[in-house]
Amino acid sequence: MLKKINIQHCIVVLMASAFLAFGLYNVHSVSGVTEGGILGMSLLLQHWLDISPSISGFVMNSICYAMGWKILGKMFIF
Repeated sequence: MLKKINIQHCIVVLMASAFLAFGLYNVHSVSGVTEGGILGMSLLLQHWLDISPSISGFVMNSICYAMGWKILGKMFIF
């Protein structure tokens, strides 16, 4: 059921994360445009409470993964 970790997939994930971070910092934060979900909440927390999106996004995503693990089981993470 588990597939081997493929280095090409890891590179794609890292590139996609870098692209998202660039857009979050250089487009959304600068223009004041908000998004929905975790990304939108992290931008609102930055605007209202001056909390870094890297910290709030990590915490909120961790909570979502923990809830997914609890509800869907440990195979959800894999």
